[in-house]
Amino acid sequence: MRDQAQPGIRIFIGLDVVEDVRSTLEDIQFDLMDMVPENAINWSKPENLHLTLAFLGDGNQPEQVGAVCDLLDETVTGTKSFNLKLGPLGCFPRRRNPKVIYTGIQGGTKQLHDLQQALEAELEKLGYEPERRKYTPHLTLGFVRKPDQVEKARFPFGSESPPAEWTVTAVHLYHSYRTKKGQIYKKIHSINLIED
Repeated sequence: MRDQAQPGIRIFIGLDVVEDVRSTLEDIQFDLMDMVPENAINWSKPENLHLTLAFLGDGNQPEQVGAVCDLLDETVTGTKSFNLKLGPLGCFPRRRNPKVIYTGIQGGTKQLHDLQQALEAELEKLGYEPERRKYTPHLTLGFVRKPDQVEKARFPFGSESPPAEWTVTAVHLYHSYRTKKGQIYKKIHSINLIED
């Protein structure tokens, strides 16, 4: 009997958010929750808030995960740390039919984009297709279940978030998997940045 192929795992490359910034994001979520019915939005858990650099999809086999870890070592090592801060409240794809509620990212966005583009170029060499849409760094606050309720609530899209800044000190490879308690993101490889 032949061995069946392993299903593989879902992975993505991303950046952590420090506890103070998570608390600010949670406050923003609470403010928005008061504006819509309880089941209108599936809110992100504060511990899951992160900034995605590259989503690598499902079905990744051990050898692929190992190759991505090596790629991270080669591409990220030597990169200097940089500061980011929360930007305006926004949504995808548009205000008339929102699917995702997020806060934008400001601050060291040139360093962030340079890092993301370098990773994407190397990942393409491993066979990962680059994202077709322009990279828009953001922190996902929630996924909309009832767009009409969000439209009626008139969320203050475009308004600035409360001041919250942090230093990016590492890049992580995450394993994403679903449990009875919801989505879990587990770091499986990390590369530290050079701190000034």
